[in-house]
Amino acid sequence: MPPLLLFLLICAPARGAEIKSPDSTIRWTIGAPVYSLLTPKGKTRERRLPPKPSEGNWTRRLLFPEKGAFFGVLDEKREELGLHLEGRRGPATAKLAVSASILYLLSKPGRVLWKKRLRERHFGGAGTADEIPLKITDDGTAAVLLQDSDPYTKSRPVVLVIDPRGRTKLELGYTVWSRIDELSLSRDGRSLAIRGLGRIPEGENWGKAVGVYRIDDDKGWVSAVPEAEPSGRALRVHDEGWVCCVREGPVYVAFDPSGRRERMEPEEMIRRFGEGR
Repeated sequence: MPPLLLFLLICAPARGAEIKSPDSTIRWTIGAPVYSLLTPKGKTRERRLPPKPSEGNWTRRLLFPEKGAFFGVLDEKREELGLHLEGRRGPATAKLAVSASILYLLSKPGRVLWKKRLRERHFGGAGTADEIPLKITDDGTAAVLLQDSDPYTKSRPVVLVIDPRGRTKLELGYTVWSRIDELSLSRDGRSLAIRGLGRIPEGENWGKAVGVYRIDDDKGWVSAVPEAEPSGRALRVHDEGWVCCVREGPVYVAFDPSGRRERMEPEEMIRRFGEGR
């Protein structure tokens, strides 16, 4: 499982189970129309969630970023389609699951910033889309990763960057990234960094890569990192465009705003970019 997924409480426990945000300020009982908010003064207040769609069998999940003043609410409805699904000898994987999704962004006190109906997502065979990482800046800009699967259960990631008004500012599909291990949004919401398996323009091939996209001007770069290793340190993109850091054996590699690589020892990396995660 990619490191980015570990901080999210987005699994689907049984109805009636309780989940909480990473900072423990929000507690929610699965299926309940309300959640409990711990105020700065230490008091618990009950807040109401947006109503679920009335037609069809919709499931709901709350999506929490690492920290911040916002969280996501995802309503999803799936319907299996295919030939001979009711037949006794029909193949179990010969079907397609059509998913309708609605994503809300809420402030912790319960104000809805926006409501967005996502495109239908199609999953073939045993593919699922239970992993939806979320990054949110202080002003409410959100980056969300949707994991689709094709009939061969191959991951088909789609990344959306949505501004505080609910407008899609950037969409990246699986034609440029076939796997996404990490994503990072700068604090000002203007830069998105991705690490995974991507299409590298320089060699017109696919491989381990890091990419940065400037949300406002559609500029960016993708650079190969063939020796990249999992390091337990989350990828970060800074407001000025620097990206830190990718581990390559005993050293780390950072990238300047133009995509130029800079190798450094762990001590220098900490000195320049902090301990971080």
